Amino acid sequence: MKIEIYQFRQGEKTWNLTNQRKDLMYKGSLYKSVPGLDRTDIEDESIEKCDFETTVPQIPILNNQNEDLVALFNNRIYLESVYLTLIELTKNNSNPDGYDSLVLFMGRVTHPKFNDEEEILTLNCSTSESYLKRNILVKKFQRVCPNNIYDRWCGLNFNDFAFEATITAINGMTVTFAVSTTQAKDEEGNPLFDEHDNPVMETKTYSADYLVNGLLNKAGVYTQITASSTNAARLYREHAGLKVNDKVWFAPGCDQSLKVCQEKFNNGRRYCGHPYMPSENPTRTELIK
Repeated sequence: MKIEIYQFRQGEKTWNLTNQRKDLMYKGSLYKSVPGLDRTDIEDESIEKCDFETTVPQIPILNNQNEDLVALFNNRIYLESVYLTLIELTKNNSNPDGYDSLVLFMGRVTHPKFNDEEEILTLNCSTSESYLKRNILVKKFQRVCPNNIYDRWCGLNFNDFAFEATITAINGMTVTFAVSTTQAKDEEGNPLFDEHDNPVMETKTYSADYLVNGLLNKAGVYTQITASSTNAARLYREHAGLKVNDKVWFAPGCDQSLKVCQEKFNNGRRYCGHPYMPSENPTRTELIK
């Protein structure tokens, strides 16, 4: 009987899963059974050329550190790729591991699709080889910046702009929060102290639209913010496991304009938009004089 095991990885985080009815031990690692874990056919079952989809239920799928795999895909902005290795095992008692193994796929998750009616998550997966051979539009020639805030092309560090807050209420996709008190800093970023050498504390306030298109982070899982007010934010999707009284981190968003990029983040040197591009193609509408 053939058995399939799935090894998902994001940075140092790993999830070892199997589509079998019971958990499986293989090479010293426990592969947890996930009911409903399935996949489409892999053409020729070759790691050099393959696009396929795997489906998982929309339930918490936890690793040994209680980190949720499904929650990684709540956000439309992926700051770090998720990789998948799919291995087929065949029982063989003469093998020291107890199985003969065949790697069916090695690649990364390129696109998640949530089906809330059927409560499943479909992950489109591609190998690096097939990804590199595609003819894709890498960067658009457009007025606004094509980068996503805090990604590697934007270059901003989430932690440099994030502030801590406590969740005070949750209503559907809207979360209400209270900003945590922090030590005040001077214009150069140095912490301030009073005449008795005690830290000067402050509770910062932010404008109503400060967090629009920004991110909420809890335990390394990011969720995008679509709307905000001074003490509330509306999320793109429900953040898995988020509860009242949780400590989280918020970071502001960008509308991808040069003005906001420079004035809000002082990041104009990395701006990749073309705000001064003509509205018409000059090669078609004008003659060289």
